[in-house]
Amino acid sequence: MSRYLAIFHGAGREVEKAEVTAEQSASFLVDWARWAQDHEPAIVDNGAPLLRKTRLTSEDDEDFTDTKVAFTVVEASSHADAVRIFLDHPHLALMTGNWIEVLECAPVPR
Repeated sequence: MSRYLAIFHGAGREVEKAEVTAEQSASFLVDWARWAQDHEPAIVDNGAPLLRKTRLTSEDDEDFTDTKVAFTVVEASSHADAVRIFLDHPHLALMTGNWIEVLECAPVPR
């Protein structure tokens, strides 16, 4: 089994996010919880929202914004199996253009 990092990207602009109703938001959270329950055996880390962001370089640090909004870590027998875990994720249906990156986390060489 390998581990895979899923990074959730939100396509919506602030004005579009503001149009999401309280009912839609509540339904989304219920759907996400249902998805997590359905895939519980594969989930290593439920993850969390990604909020304040700082970019560090050897010269400086600066706050920045991007489309990354959350992450989750799963285990699967292949990359294709990991991708299949996220095909029915409610994040993809919340807003047109939302997407999820699924990246294999290679073991650290010893």
